[in-house]
Amino acid sequence: MSDAGALLAKLSFALRQMTWLAIYAIAAFGAGQRLLAPLAMADLDAGLRTSLRLAAGIGVFVVSLFLLAATGVLVSNAVLLLVLSGLVAAAAHGVSVVRSSPKFPVSVRPGQVSLRGWFWILLVLLSAIPLLTRALQIPFQFDELMYHLPTARDWAREGGLTVNASLRYPLSAFNFHLLYAAALVLGNDVFPHLMHAFAGVLVAVGVFSVGRRYFDRRVGFLAAVQTIIATLWFYETAYVDLGVGLFLFFGFVALALAHEQQDARWIYVAAFFAGLTVGTKYQGLFYLPVLALLVLAVERRPSVLVRAAIVLFFVGGFWYLRNLWISGDPLHPIGGGLFGHWLWNADDLKNQYRDLDGVRGWPEWYLCVAAASAFFLKGSSGIYRGLVAAAVGSVLIWILVSGYPRYLVPVYPLLALLSAFVFVKVLDLIGLGRGVGARWARLGKRWRVALPSILLLIIGFGYIDDAKLAWGRIAPTAEARDALLRQRSAAYEILSDVDPDEGLRVFQLGFEGEIYYFPVPVTGDWFGPGRYSEVARRLGDGAELADYLASMDTNALLINRGHPFFADMALDPDIDRYFTLVRRTDRAELYRLKDRR
Repeated sequence: MSDAGALLAKLSFALRQMTWLAIYAIAAFGAGQRLLAPLAMADLDAGLRTSLRLAAGIGVFVVSLFLLAATGVLVSNAVLLLVLSGLVAAAAHGVSVVRSSPKFPVSVRPGQVSLRGWFWILLVLLSAIPLLTRALQIPFQFDELMYHLPTARDWAREGGLTVNASLRYPLSAFNFHLLYAAALVLGNDVFPHLMHAFAGVLVAVGVFSVGRRYFDRRVGFLAAVQTIIATLWFYETAYVDLGVGLFLFFGFVALALAHEQQDARWIYVAAFFAGLTVGTKYQGLFYLPVLALLVLAVERRPSVLVRAAIVLFFVGGFWYLRNLWISGDPLHPIGGGLFGHWLWNADDLKNQYRDLDGVRGWPEWYLCVAAASAFFLKGSSGIYRGLVAAAVGSVLIWILVSGYPRYLVPVYPLLALLSAFVFVKVLDLIGLGRGVGARWARLGKRWRVALPSILLLIIGFGYIDDAKLAWGRIAPTAEARDALLRQRSAAYEILSDVDPDEGLRVFQLGFEGEIYYFPVPVTGDWFGPGRYSEVARRLGDGAELADYLASMDTNALLINRGHPFFADMALDPDIDRYFTLVRRTDRAELYRLKDRR
C-alpha cells in the first residue's frame, strides 16, 4: 500500500472509531439524562451537567450489561438494542429542549466566534491529537493483554459471564470489563481504549467545571490540565483505572451537590457512583470509608442511609457475591489468608505483595503541592473543607495499604483541584495572578495573537514525536495489524501460523503479557495453578516435564527466550525424545509433546 493509501486508511479507521465513540457518548448521555432527570441541574454549567449525565449513563450501561451477561444474552443484538435505547432517550431529550427553547441556535457562523474563541478551539483540537492517536492504537500494554481483554473476550465469545482459571485474576470486580466485552461482541478491540480514554476526558471536563464552580476559571483550567497530563499514559490502554476515577470523582461531585442543594436524592446518586467504583476494581474499596464519612457529614437520616446502602450494594456488590460463591473468598485472591485460598496459595499472595512493595512511590510533583491546601482551611467553605478531607483521607488510606502510585490515580482529580487552588492562591498572594491578566489586557492586538500562536507551536512540537509514535501503531487493516503484531509480539509471530485444528494447548513461559493474542488455549503465569516455577524446575528432565504438562491438560510448551528469566534456561539434552520442535525464532521456541501412547 502506498503512503497516501496508508494515510487514507488510517484516517478512515479513525473516523469509524470516532463515529462509534460519538454513538456511545450520545447513548450514554440519553441513559444518564433519564436517570438524573428528577434532580435540579439547571444551575450547573453545561460542562458539569453534561459530564454528570454521561458518567451516570455509562453506569446505567454497566448495570444493564451485567444483567445481559448474567443471563447469558450478552450478544450483538442485545448490545445494539441497549445502545439504541440510549439514542432514543437522547433524541427525546433533544426534541424537548428544542421545543422549550424557541431561540435554540440552529447554526453558528464563523464570524460569531471571536479570535480568542477560535484560539481555544484550535488549542483543544491540537491537544486532542496525541490523545486520539494513543487511544487508536491496537492493544499493546501488558495488563490489558494479560487479563483485561482476555476476560472481556471470553465473555464476548460465550455470551455471558465465565471463569477462566488460567488467567491471573479469574475473579475480581469487573464493572468496566462489561463495557469492553460489549465492544468485543461487536468485533472492535480498539474501542475499549476509546472507552477508557473517554472516561479520562469526562473527568477532566468535570474537574474544570467543579474548579470554576467552587473556585474560579483559573483553578478549573489548571486542575483539568494537570489531570490530563498525570493520566495521559492510560489513554492508550484498556485498563480500568480511569473508569474507577470517573465513578469516584462524580461520587464526590454528587455529595457536594447534596450538601449544596440539601437534596437527599443526590446521596443516592453518590451511592450509585460509589457502587460502580467498588465494582470496577478492588482498590475502589480503599476510598469507600472516605465517601461514607462524607455522606454522614451531609446526611444522617437512617432511611436515606439504608436506601443509599442498598443502591451501592446492588450496583457494586454482585461481583463480591459471585467471588464468594465460586471461590469462598469475596476478594479473591486478596482474602485468601482469611477466607481460604483458591487457585492461588499463600506464597503467591506473599510474592504479589512483595512485587507491589517494590513499586511504591509518589504521584507527580505538581499533585503533591495539594498538601499545602491545609494551610488555607481557615475561613474556607464547606465544599473546600470536604475536598481537603476527601483528599487527605484517601491519601492516608493509600499510603497505609498500598503506596503504589497507580492505585492513587482515582484520587488525582481531587489532588489536581487542590494543587491548582494552591498555585493560583500563591500567585495571587505575591501579586502575579491578577497582574498577569492586567498586563495581558494592556498588550496590543498583534501580541495577543502572536503569543498564543507561539504557545500553540510549542505544544505542537512537544507532542509531535509522541503522536508520530502512536500513529505508527494504528493498524487500520487486517494486513497492517498482522504485520505490526508479528513485529511486536514474539508469541503472535510463532503461533499465528499454527493451524487451530491441530488442537494445540500451550503452556507458556514468559509471555503472560501477550495472552490476548494467543490463537489457542493457554496457561502459565508466575501465580496460580500454572506456576512458572513448576515448569522451570522440570526443564532439565524431559520425562518429568512431559508428565507435568500432560497433567495440566497442555500439549505444547512455548518459551520466551527474550525474557531475562528464561533466556538462558537450559533444556534436557534429550528433549527430542519427548517433544517435537515445532518452530524456533530468535525470540521464542515452541515444542509439542509427542504422542506417548
